[in-house]
Amino acid sequence: QDFVLEYVVQLAAYPVVVLVTLLIWLSMRWSRTPVSLTAFVNVHGLLLVALLTAMTLAIVRPLQCRNNPNRLFTIASGPNIICWKSQEHQALVVLAAAGLVAYPVTILAAITYLTRKYPIWLRSGGGIEVMERYRFLFARFRPERYYYGLILCTHNLTVGIIPAALVSFPALQVGIMGIVICLKLIVQIL
Repeated sequence: QDFVLEYVVQLAAYPVVVLVTLLIWLSMRWSRTPVSLTAFVNVHGLLLVALLTAMTLAIVRPLQCRNNPNRLFTIASGPNIICWKSQEHQALVVLAAAGLVAYPVTILAAITYLTRKYPIWLRSGGGIEVMERYRFLFARFRPERYYYGLILCTHNLTVGIIPAALVSFPALQVGIMGIVICLKLIVQIL
């Protein structure tokens, strides 16, 4: 089993989904049942928001190194790969860094940008179009709390990173995860 190849396939899964759905969308634009760009953006936006935690967990897998009885650190999900010393792990770390920038960081940056621009766009002439195009992010919350989608995505990203950062400390991992979830609930209640 080639762990690097498996990891590359996982990283490439979402771009393949986007490409396939883009081709389907383009073919439907020329058919009798055209689908709007707004619907396409909403479907993929909803997928990204819903899968942010799962994507983050999958991307940080190569960074989850555990100490073994022989005092070697190996990847938790691939115990035959020695962390930080093998060329295979070094390639995985480079891929993980690229994956973190390509997915969670870019998604959170885009959501931050959309959230900051949302009030400006609403006041502009195309406010209704903006509300429809980014419905996946803003429609689930009250209008005065439009920014809660950003809070939710930040929470999901944090929940995805905690297991990787604290893989060798399961008790601390559970405690910090509990604190993060309680903080989110407090913010949600307020």
